[in-house]
Amino acid sequence: MSFFSMDSPLMRFLNRMADLIVLNLLSILFAIPALISGYLTLAIYGETGQLPLVYLLITALLSFPVGASLTALHTVLIKMVKNEEGYIVKGFFKAFRDNFFQATAIGLLAATLTVLLIADLLIVKGWFRAFFAAAAFLLYGMLLYVYPLQARFYNPVGRTIRNSLLMEIAAFPRTLLMMAVSALVLVLIYFAGNYAVPIAILFGISVPAYLQAMIYVPYFKRLEEKEPQKQEGE
Repeated sequence: MSFFSMDSPLMRFLNRMADLIVLNLLSILFAIPALISGYLTLAIYGETGQLPLVYLLITALLSFPVGASLTALHTVLIKMVKNEEGYIVKGFFKAFRDNFFQATAIGLLAATLTVLLIADLLIVKGWFRAFFAAAAFLLYGMLLYVYPLQARFYNPVGRTIRNSLLMEIAAFPRTLLMMAVSALVLVLIYFAGNYAVPIAILFGISVPAYLQAMIYVPYFKRLEEKEPQKQEGE
């Protein structure tokens, strides 16, 4: 087999990286309004020492397309892990459209809880901060599963959220491993210096999500006999 053949390990790796770059750019596209609002809010906090709740709520509202985009991202990533992917961009936008309403409801709830927890962590003191830190840990663990579950299974929003909480606890070693992946990527970006922004733009969302998909997809097989699945082409 030629080193540069389309079936060679090198070319498969490069094609996979190209797909992940495309997915990362699509994910960032839908997060831009919330990212700008969040940056401005933190800038105000840095200058004044005050955290305006109204700006946090605006950031949460501007994040309304993020839930659908993350669900679309995981829809494609699940297929990539299973070597069943087709057209990346087409698959992303189809999943975005099909999951928009339920994923948006999940995303808005998650964004609201996130900004409120951030506000509490920045404002409160003493053991109350430890309480909110534990709540933030629990919320993040849930978010690692809620969008993949929305991408893979047909369920009402409440059941999807419940299943994500149960899975976070039942598969706790996997949850910790997925959190470690996120932490490792953040550390690498932090120490990347001048390359941090380009790396984040090209790989900051899709690569850790892909590695996490490799962790949760095998576990999903335990649910596939119990939960209604989304079939190929849907």
